Amino acid sequence: MMKKTFKLMWRQHRVLLLAFIVSALFAALMLLRLTVLIVYFSHNRDAELLGWMPLGYISHSYNVDTDILAKAVGLPASAPMRTSLDKIAAMQGRPLADVERDILAAIKAERSKQ
Repeated sequence: MMKKTFKLMWRQHRVLLLAFIVSALFAALMLLRLTVLIVYFSHNRDAELLGWMPLGYISHSYNVDTDILAKAVGLPASAPMRTSLDKIAAMQGRPLADVERDILAAIKAERSKQ
């Protein structure tokens, strides 16, 4: 019965059926991505700062707004949040340790407000 129904739908509504299948696959992929991110960040809270980390990653790990982190290192709020700490330090001509210190101070100040 199911096979007959599918054949009928395929003959009469091929484009609609294909659109549904593509939509369902996309939704499944987004659900998988969400699940992976939830599991990953639930186990990687307050990760040690490393040079490769972008501000967006630090924002997720420490649960702090990216604008606060950008302001702490002297970047405009419109700056890309994919900018790594290494790049920020190089752009500003400062040691990486200074950038990390500024970020940790901003996180500590933000958490003390809560």
